[in-house]
Amino acid sequence: AVAAELLGVAVEVPVGTVVDRLPEPPRPVAVPAPFGTPAELAEELAAALDGPEESVAFERILDGLVRQVWTDRDALAAALAPVLTEHEWRLLGRLAEIATGAVPRPRVLRALQSRQARLFSAWEFRGGIGEFLAARLHETAWRLAADPVPFLLAAPSWCNGALEAGELVARLARYEELGVRPGPVDFAQALLRTAGDAQAAAAAERLTSAAGRQLAAWLREGGLPRQSAVPVPAGTRRPGVRAWEGRRYSEQPGLTEQQLARFAIPALPVPGVEPADGPPDAVRTLLGPTAPFHRRSAVEDSAPGARWTAVLPHHREETALRITGQLADSAQDTPVRGHPQVLPLLAETGGPCGFAVHQALAYGLGAGHAEDRSATVDALLSLAAQRQLDPAALARETLELLALGAVKPNRLAATLAELADPAPQFTWSVLAALLPGLLDGPPPRGAGDVLAVAVDCARRSGARGPIDAVTRTAARRGSTKLLAEARNLAALLGDRRPTGSMGTDNEERSEA
Repeated sequence: AVAAELLGVAVEVPVGTVVDRLPEPPRPVAVPAPFGTPAELAEELAAALDGPEESVAFERILDGLVRQVWTDRDALAAALAPVLTEHEWRLLGRLAEIATGAVPRPRVLRALQSRQARLFSAWEFRGGIGEFLAARLHETAWRLAADPVPFLLAAPSWCNGALEAGELVARLARYEELGVRPGPVDFAQALLRTAGDAQAAAAAERLTSAAGRQLAAWLREGGLPRQSAVPVPAGTRRPGVRAWEGRRYSEQPGLTEQQLARFAIPALPVPGVEPADGPPDAVRTLLGPTAPFHRRSAVEDSAPGARWTAVLPHHREETALRITGQLADSAQDTPVRGHPQVLPLLAETGGPCGFAVHQALAYGLGAGHAEDRSATVDALLSLAAQRQLDPAALARETLELLALGAVKPNRLAATLAELADPAPQFTWSVLAALLPGLLDGPPPRGAGDVLAVAVDCARRSGARGPIDAVTRTAARRGSTKLLAEARNLAALLGDRRPTGSMGTDNEERSEA
């Protein structure tokens, strides 16, 4: 059984039990080839402007604009004229106007010279990830307006944002051949999308530019270093953090100066802009100490999505840590809608699932909107199929959030019931680890709903073996839903000890 494999336990599955129906683990999907003509780009841009924003289309169009400006700006302008509105406000539309010259070069220059005149300032660009995305777009806008290049270094090879190391080496070699200087933010994004690769590192050793030397070292040393997430207990005061008294977070120390130096290449010459010394500020913010990611200014009115998860496609633990505040907002008393929709996208990226991923999923289990709980279920099923989840770790963090009131038992029960439909054994592995903590001490209101899901999972998964906390609860006197479900569960698990009477008392009536 999948749940047993996740726990590292070999068990026999009783005849008649329901086997988990997990999806196929996600397979890498290649990004389609670059657009060959301005007309092809115009068709894709028109579709993107009329539809929901999507990372792959956005990256292809962004790179396509860069390529077509390098080839023939006038032909691009003619092809895009029927697509763009007179007062274009959509993000890709504004970039297209810069590419065609409809936005004058001086306006782009003012935006680079002054943060008050930013071209791209919206909910998507709040917090460290948002600031990095905005910095990349501002740099690209300058290249479109005044400093063309044949293509972007960071255009992904795969739909989850990952970039093949050999492809990046070839692109940088072409830059060197043409005498083109890489953009520091584009180069940084390219590195972050590329994993270590010894074979590609050997090829990169032949590059002669500063960026080429940095790339060779990056590939040789294994790419972005991984860091463990350290829990921040509830009640730990953090400047600017929303509801710090009743939430848990996690933190990482961030990269050292020596590690950040891998991103330091010569700045682009932009009139009136002082060249940065070392890596771009947006890279420092993205990869430095993570406490600022939990501040109200970084969390409120932001909207993590596919472009966020594509920034660090090999490091889902680092991404999860940086969006915990948004996921906590989705589980609060007045929940913010939509944030957990990023969790299935996170599951499609690579890297280990550490504390931060399990904490993110625990908040998702308590999301206030049904569609967000469904997204959490999709992410759990995907990660379970990848053998990346630790049911006990998920249960431990869920218990911590239940104790704080950051996750509500009734929402948790609804999510687990939905998860149990295709995966009763995996769901039981989480519940088996969660029930002792849930039932020790006064159970929270709604705990009976969680027990009801556990009864269904135990019945369908063929679970056996008493759980002491369930046995103790089943032996109590009373007729509440909690006690009734505890008795049902104790019986299913094979506990033959006497259960409590059906009498009632005032304390038990208060239980859910």
